[in-house]
Amino acid sequence: MNPFDAVMIIVILLMAGAGYIAKALTVSGACMSFLVGASVYIGFSLQGFLLLLLFFSTSTLCSKYKKEKKTRIRRKAREARQTRLYSSPC
Repeated sequence: MNPFDAVMIIVILLMAGAGYIAKALTVSGACMSFLVGASVYIGFSLQGFLLLLLFFSTSTLCSKYKKEKKTRIRRKAREARQTRLYSSPC
């Protein structure tokens, strides 16, 4: 293993930790992201890792996009279902 590879493994570890600290990942998610990231880097070198990084970044941004609005819509739908359920005669 050359020095650049060792640095990249440490960078992947730090990125997984940053994902956990940013609350984008759980502990198990951070562990798996490190394992997957390191495996992709070892198997497909820097180009494969950059592609994986692009996927993770865009999927994280997309899942957080308008999250509050989606949560409000889901909450209203759940309240409507519960109201119908509890107000219906048995």
